[in-house]
Amino acid sequence: MLLPPIKLFIALLKNHKDNLTKFFTYLVLIAAVFIAAQSANAQDNDSLIIPYTIINSTPQNADVYVNDELKGETPLRFILKDSSEARVVIKLKGYLDYSFSLTGSNSLQRKDITLISKSGTVKNFPVANENGIRYFNKPRKWGFIALGGVITAVSGIAAYYYNTLAIERNDDYYLTGNPDDLTQKSKYNLIGGVSVAVLQLGLATMLYFLFGNN
Repeated sequence: MLLPPIKLFIALLKNHKDNLTKFFTYLVLIAAVFIAAQSANAQDNDSLIIPYTIINSTPQNADVYVNDELKGETPLRFILKDSSEARVVIKLKGYLDYSFSLTGSNSLQRKDITLISKSGTVKNFPVANENGIRYFNKPRKWGFIALGGVITAVSGIAAYYYNTLAIERNDDYYLTGNPDDLTQKSKYNLIGGVSVAVLQLGLATMLYFLFGNN
């Protein structure tokens, strides 16, 4: 014979099955979010405790040698044993080697290096920090970037509009045979073509000032 609490629970399951299903679904989702947040927090705390050595370079993807052993490419994160000393050499084709010494520590160490090309010049590239967030080591000219974006958007709309008119005039010509429709079609095609050319110019301007070495 079932006890009263068990009978009550079974009755609730039968009469409120959908509501209970939603409740348990929400409960599982909340638990999953909580566990994920705790895990991320634990990882962040661990990263503060672990004595990483972070080496980054401009430009990136340079080979990092620690005591003549290739450890990887920049940006590179590794652990150098406490109190141990290492000779680090950064190598990248077309650039002068950069060498320095590191001593192990019980806290995070970071070394940012700007490589010099064999011609003696320093080039500007987008780089990433230890979190993988990319940035430029020289301020962008946002005014020119915005101008290029506006030109690209306006000319793109114009190209679509006039090419649509040209198609409509072409359809009208096949229906009516009116030669004026062909004249209008040619005019709209010309304007649409010019708009496409301006679009490409605006896009090139925007990309140049966004990613170029300026």
